[in-house]
Amino acid sequence: MALKTVPGEDQSPVDHTAEDTAVLADIPEKYKTGDKEKPWKYTDEKNNVYTYYANPMWKAAVFVLVLEMLERFAYYCLQPEYNRYLTNDTFAGMSVAEASSTIKLMTGLGYLWPLLSAAIADSFMGVYTGILVTSVVYIGALTLMTIAGSPSLYQSWMTPVYFFLWFPLGFGGIKSLVGTMGANQFHPEIHKDRLMSYWLKFYIVINIGALVSTAVNVYANTVGNEMWKPFSIPTVAFAFGFVAFLVGSWRYVKRKPLGSSLVQLLKVVWGSVSTCPPNLEAQKRGMGGKFPEAAVDDTRRVLNLVPLIFIGTFFFSMSYWQMDTYVLFQGYEMRPEGPGGLFDSNVLNSFINPLAVVFFAFIVERLLLPYLDRKGIVINHINKFMIACCCAIVALVYAAGIDLLLRSSWSPDRASCPSILLLSPVYAIIALGEVWASPAALDLAYRLAPPSTKAIAIGLHGITNGMVPNFVSSALSYFTQSLQVDENGCKARHDKDCETPLSDPAGKATWNYRTVNIWLIYVIAAVFPVIGLIVLQFSKGYYKRLMALHSAEGETGVEDGASEDDEGAKLQRRRSSTMGDLEGGGDSQVIGRSSLDASAGPQAPGLSGSAKIVELPVVPLPQSLSSSDRDRDRRQREEGGPGEDESSPSSPPNNPALIGSGHEEVA
Repeated sequence: MALKTVPGEDQSPVDHTAEDTAVLADIPEKYKTGDKEKPWKYTDEKNNVYTYYANPMWKAAVFVLVLEMLERFAYYCLQPEYNRYLTNDTFAGMSVAEASSTIKLMTGLGYLWPLLSAAIADSFMGVYTGILVTSVVYIGALTLMTIAGSPSLYQSWMTPVYFFLWFPLGFGGIKSLVGTMGANQFHPEIHKDRLMSYWLKFYIVINIGALVSTAVNVYANTVGNEMWKPFSIPTVAFAFGFVAFLVGSWRYVKRKPLGSSLVQLLKVVWGSVSTCPPNLEAQKRGMGGKFPEAAVDDTRRVLNLVPLIFIGTFFFSMSYWQMDTYVLFQGYEMRPEGPGGLFDSNVLNSFINPLAVVFFAFIVERLLLPYLDRKGIVINHINKFMIACCCAIVALVYAAGIDLLLRSSWSPDRASCPSILLLSPVYAIIALGEVWASPAALDLAYRLAPPSTKAIAIGLHGITNGMVPNFVSSALSYFTQSLQVDENGCKARHDKDCETPLSDPAGKATWNYRTVNIWLIYVIAAVFPVIGLIVLQFSKGYYKRLMALHSAEGETGVEDGASEDDEGAKLQRRRSSTMGDLEGGGDSQVIGRSSLDASAGPQAPGLSGSAKIVELPVVPLPQSLSSSDRDRDRRQREEGGPGEDESSPSSPPNNPALIGSGHEEVA
C-alpha cells in the first residue's frame, strides 16, 4: 500500500474525513515519536534523529518567514536608490553607464554566492549556522552603506568595498539558506505536501517586503544628499528580522551537514576532461575509474540539465535586469506624479513590479491553468520560457517607444515631459514574464536534478538567472556608452561638467536628453529574447529526450512534454512530489501539485481544493523502495555501507529550494 501524506494544517475541520484518519494510521512507526506536540521524527543517512512539530508552519517556519520578509524589505529599500547614490557628485559621482555597470556587477556577484554558501553550509556549518554568519555580514554591509550615505562621513573606498565585496557576500550568501531553513522544518515524508503551501507563503512575504519598501523610496525623495536617513531604515529592519530569527532558534530543526556533492561533482568533471578524449563513463569504478557509479550518473544528469537551465533563464533575464538600470534612468527624465512629485521612478520601480507579479500569479494559477487543464491543454517548460521571452520583447519595444516619445517632448524642467505612469506597463509586462519563467526554471532544475545535487541545480539556476545576465549587461553598458551621452558629451542631467549654475547660465554645457539614445539600447537588449525564442524552438527535441530519459530512470511517473501529440499524455504531464511506495506493492500516488504546473486528475476526497491525486504509471521498484530509497541503497552498497533498514529511511535533498507553488523573485 502506498504511503500518503497527512492533511495540511491549512485545511478547515470539515476537510478532515474518515479517510484522513486512515491516512494517519498508515504512517510507519519509524516516523512516530508518541509526543503530542512533536509527533514525527526522521533519521537521516548518518543516523541523526530529528523531531518535527505537527504544525511546523506556525510553530517554527514563521520565524524564518519574518527574516525573509525583512531581508527583502531591506534589499528593495536600497535597490532603487543605488542609481541616485552612485551618480551623485557628493558621493561616487559616476556616469549613467558606470553606475549601471556597478549595479549589474554587484548583483551578478551576489548571485554567485548562493551556490558557494550552500556548498559551505552543506559541508561544514549547516544551514542554521550559515544564516547566523551571513546575517552578521549582511548587517555589517548595511551599516557601511548607512555611513557612506552621510556627506560628512563618506570615503571613496566605501563604494567598491560595499558594492563588490561586502553586500554581495551578505545578500548572496543568505539567499540560498533562508528558504531551505524554513523547508527543513517540515518532515521530508509526512509533511511533503505542506511544502507547496510553505513556498507560496515564502513568495508572498517576499513581495510584501518589496511593496512596503515603497514607503522608504518615497521618503528618500525628500532627504536630498542626506541619504544615510533612508539607508538606516533597512539596516534597522533587517536587524529586527535577525532578532526574530534568533527568537525561534530553540524551535528549529537544525539539520547537520551531510557533506556537499559539489566537490565530488567537480572532481568527476575534472577527471573526465583530463582524459583524452573526455569520457564521463570511464570515471566509473566498473570502467576502471575512481568514482562510484551513482556519482558519475548524477554528474551526467546535472551536465545534461545545464543547457536547459541556461536557455530557460538567460535570455529573459537579459531583459529583466534593464528594469533596475535604464528603465529607472529613463523614468528620472519623465514627469513625476503625486504631491510634490513623490511618485517618481524609484517608487514606480519598487511598487508596480511586485504588485503585478502577485496579480498575474493569481490569474495564471487560479484561473488560466485550471481552464487549460479542463481543455486538456498543458504548457510545458519550454513553452513557458517562450511566453516569457515574448513578454520581454513586448516590454522592451514599448519602453523604446516611450523613450522616443520622451525625446520629442522633453524639457529640462520635465514639466512638458510624459508622465512617469507611462512606464508602468514595462514593469507589469516584465512581471508577467517572471510568473512564467521563474517558477518553471526552478521546477525544471529541481525536478531533473538527482537527489544529491538538487542544491547545485538551484545554485546553477541563480548563476544563469542572475550572475551571467548581469555580467553581460555590464559589458553591454560599457559597449553602448556612446549612446548614453547627449550632443554636448554630457552623461547625465547632473554631470559635473554639464550642470548649468544658476549664477552663470552660459558657463557650461547643458544636459539635453533629446540626443541620448536609450531607445537604441532597448532595441539591442530585445535581440536577446528574440534569440532565446529561436534557441528554445530548436531545443524542444532535446527537452523531450531529456524528460523521457528522466522518466525511464524512475524519477518521474510521467513524461512532461515527451509526446506533444499524445492527448492522453497531456492530461498526465504534470509531476508532483511523490511519496513513493514505502510499505508494499501497488500504484504510487501523489498528493499536492505545483501551483504553476497544474495537473489533471480527480479531486482527492477529504483534501483541500488545491490538492489533487494524480495516478502514475507503475514503475517496478526492487524491495518496494521509492526512488529516493533506491538511490540511497545503491550508494550505500557502492560505498560498502548498509542497505535500507527501518532505522535509516531515505535522506531528503540537502536543499529543497523548489518554489513549486510560488514564484521566486528575479532579483
